[in-house]
Amino acid sequence: LEAIAAKTNAEIKDFGWCGNKDKEAVTEQVCSAKGVSAERLEKLSIPGITITYLGQAGRPAALGTHEGNSFTITVRNLDTQPVCKPEFVNLFGGQRFSTHNVAIGRAIVKKQWDVALEHLLHDTRRAPLMRDALARHPKDTLGALRHVPHSLLTLFVHAYQSQLWNAVASLLAEQGAEQQKVPILGFGTTANDLEHFSFIAAQLKAEAITPRDFVIKAFPSLSAEGGERDLYATAHNLRVGTIQDDEMNPGKKKTVIDFTLDKGCYATEFIRTCFRTD
Repeated sequence: LEAIAAKTNAEIKDFGWCGNKDKEAVTEQVCSAKGVSAERLEKLSIPGITITYLGQAGRPAALGTHEGNSFTITVRNLDTQPVCKPEFVNLFGGQRFSTHNVAIGRAIVKKQWDVALEHLLHDTRRAPLMRDALARHPKDTLGALRHVPHSLLTLFVHAYQSQLWNAVASLLAEQGAEQQKVPILGFGTTANDLEHFSFIAAQLKAEAITPRDFVIKAFPSLSAEGGERDLYATAHNLRVGTIQDDEMNPGKKKTVIDFTLDKGCYATEFIRTCFRTD
């Protein structure tokens, strides 16, 4: 979208999209463009990008406004055919956490600005801006953090919430819990939630936080109310192809797995469950 914006003399804020996709993938999704004509979009020639005009919409595309995602994934380096069951534990996938996301999110929730900044200084794209800010005001770590895009700071907080949810969901699944909605920790988490889901109370104690810590007065828009998430998800329209020779890994096999997931569910987690050995 940045490339499209540059070619059309538009700004990135004029474009909308429904979900963030993995960098290492071939993806197709519905996007919206404000103030850019269909003719102009379809005439663009950008390597690796194909644009198809679908029509007019009453509102821009936005994160979470889609119904779900469909996947076609080739799994390689196999010895045997995978066994895929449609239902799986609805964990957040590892790509949500990256290397430092959880640590930065935890530091923001705990208001440990210096710790958050220390992790962020490993980000080669944004470190120079923060170092310049610190050079001018060495003690103003909070000010330096304000040079980080708001959407990225929000992602860090959500990554921390997601890790806490994964820990609780994994324990519930191990105990054979049935399908239910499990709270995502935030300032909206209630005493009833803590009483019903004892694992959440244990997580809070282990992390030395309370639900009110998700109120972040220094960055009010980062305050996270929490919510709830289904403990289990289902892979719809599941089709596992026949196993074939893997031309990229001599002596090994490959297969193609097609399926559709509701929004917010992770294909990586579903694929992982196809290869569990327990």
